[in-house]
Amino acid sequence: MNQIDSLQHIADSLTLALSQCQEQIAQTDGSWFHSSIDMSYKIAMVIIALFNFWYVFSYNRNKSKKELLQQQNERRLSLFKTLVLDNTLSHLYVFFNELETLLVKLKSDNVDRSNIESELQPIFHRVRSKFVIFVKAADPNLGESLQNQIDDLETHLVTQLEDNEINFNVKPYKQYNDKIKNKFDELKSSLIKCLYEYK
Repeated sequence: MNQIDSLQHIADSLTLALSQCQEQIAQTDGSWFHSSIDMSYKIAMVIIALFNFWYVFSYNRNKSKKELLQQQNERRLSLFKTLVLDNTLSHLYVFFNELETLLVKLKSDNVDRSNIESELQPIFHRVRSKFVIFVKAADPNLGESLQNQIDDLETHLVTQLEDNEINFNVKPYKQYNDKIKNKFDELKSSLIKCLYEYK
């Protein structure tokens, strides 16, 4: 039953109850007790009908607000996917691949860490300019969260590369796994999780 049908039903009930009250008053045969009981019943019916009217009206109004909010959220998510993710998400995966390819070189002998460090900067710059900036335009909070995580990884990697006491190329590559690979894997998981859970 839609809202208009519900309101019509309540209006009909009120009209019927009032007309019955008027008929009863007109046909009173002098029995005050019976007529007052009947009148109380009719008044109770009117109050119940009014309560039903209020309840149906409130319920439908709240339902309409929830449906409107849900439609707005669905529209916003659809636009975010179309305008941002469909066009820029590939740059995030390029970032993952480029960074992993670069970092794995640390396991080689006689690698020049300063070259690795200088190659890091353009990789991080590209992901910021080709992915993060667009996410930030659509949702500043989400974009800022992604930006902070990427910045933190870059800072961490530069710090590790500048520490010459760490040997990343010693098998079984524990230092590399603990200080480089695991941090990189955590970033990948965290970024994808942020995007997946975005609402």
